[in-house]
Amino acid sequence: MGQFWKNVRLCWRTVILVVTPFLLSPFLIFGTDDCPIPMAVTSLLPIVLLPLLGLATTEEACTPYLQEPNMVFVGSLIFAIAVECSNLHKRIALWILQRVGTKFDILMLGFMLITMFIAMWIINTAAAAMMLPIADAVLEEVFPKTERRSTFPDIKVVSADFDQNENKLQDIMMVETSKISEVTFTNPNFSVTKLKKILYLSIAYSANIGGTSTLTSNGPNLVLRFVVEMKYGGKTPVDYTNWLFFAAPPAILSVLICWVLFKVLFLRKVAFPKGSIGAKNVIAAKYKELGPFSFHEKAICFLFISLVVLWMFRDPQFVRGWATYFGETKPKDASVVIFIVILLFILPSKPFGPYPSPSLVNWPMIQTRLAWGVILLRGGGFAIANATQTSGLSAFMGDIFSKLSFMPFEAILAIFSIMSAFLTEFASNSATATIILPVAAQLATNLGINPLMVLIPVTLSCSYAFVLPVGTPANALVFEHAKLYPSDMILPGLITKFICLGVMFGTLFTIGFPIFSLHTFPDWAEAEKHP
Repeated sequence: MGQFWKNVRLCWRTVILVVTPFLLSPFLIFGTDDCPIPMAVTSLLPIVLLPLLGLATTEEACTPYLQEPNMVFVGSLIFAIAVECSNLHKRIALWILQRVGTKFDILMLGFMLITMFIAMWIINTAAAAMMLPIADAVLEEVFPKTERRSTFPDIKVVSADFDQNENKLQDIMMVETSKISEVTFTNPNFSVTKLKKILYLSIAYSANIGGTSTLTSNGPNLVLRFVVEMKYGGKTPVDYTNWLFFAAPPAILSVLICWVLFKVLFLRKVAFPKGSIGAKNVIAAKYKELGPFSFHEKAICFLFISLVVLWMFRDPQFVRGWATYFGETKPKDASVVIFIVILLFILPSKPFGPYPSPSLVNWPMIQTRLAWGVILLRGGGFAIANATQTSGLSAFMGDIFSKLSFMPFEAILAIFSIMSAFLTEFASNSATATIILPVAAQLATNLGINPLMVLIPVTLSCSYAFVLPVGTPANALVFEHAKLYPSDMILPGLITKFICLGVMFGTLFTIGFPIFSLHTFPDWAEAEKHP
């Protein structure tokens, strides 16, 4: 027995690692119906555990919850709610859909590009949620439930024979009773359900990809901002403008390549009608329901453009930014977005009457719809990332991974990126970034490599969760909405993941080097290496 306890003392870390899940397992039985402990509550654990474990004071544990990157996230969420309430995003989406046509493959491209664009500026889950009802209505017209029918009742179908070899309708005979506009048929042998699933998945994937394009619309991007601020004091060239110029092109290219491959792999044996008048009518009717372009939408549009311009020219590297005129206390991105948010509560939505006019947003609306739990999760992640740095864990892990220095750096980069891309399927993308980014930064410093050379691809890889529904909220939303099976996501998800990784590496080694000066070991990293 004495030898047993001696072995336990020697392996106490492993014992804790194995025993802890069993000790916490009663929560799985006696917890709530939906979740043993709400995720937002677990994000508060660092405030309790870090002081008890001697890793930080209570004040140090609480500070990251409202640091500048998280306030940027709060402001972005509030502005996203304002956009949703004004229906500006829906007007933009329907306006574009009216012009892309209603042939299925072109419709899918339209949905993918629109979802990606909207996810660049608002949270990707909201972008996917907004596009799903529109997709439902359009699909009802592209694939009507009846097997054979004419779009308009004044067309009488006499006969329509289906050719199995050519996979299309032939020898259609019809009688025109008034005016023939178009006839839409549904092949009973088409896997309509499969095609619908591909469209829904393409919406989810485009939302995830679009979120990587800006620093403010994605969890891992915000974690990257926090890590570089924490380690290097904001001296890095990672800002809103540089990130947009770097990340937007690969996002667009990835969506286009995914569309081409989805079309080749899943749509090539399907012959579609040239278009659907019914689908066009649905889109036009939904756009008409929005009414004329209101002052409310115009005001939100103006504030949105102002927000992006102020972010882009706050302190760009290629020209003197407006923030530099404020001296050492120059405003950061949080100051900009909070200023715009305050204007949302001041400006009237109906300045020309009736009076009194409501503001562009009101506090009860924000209080009800703001994702408070997600804000706390971000703060908890920042607290853990800070503890990883101050406790020396990131330095310890960086030293361990430095033993891989015998390998080519490109191989090390590929290992970290692929590892991140697959870990994020099983954990929150922000949690994955929180764990890996401090270690990656320390590894790059130890190897004498520009830290951004590792931080940027790892950050983007953490957003490439396409294979499992638990990877991102957008995945889970589409999975439930389309009634998918997990197997439905595996092949399309793997295809999308490797496309994004390949495009990301290509972009990093082309435009990434001049934008972020990746070819040199910068002074701000040298100061961290030799404090």
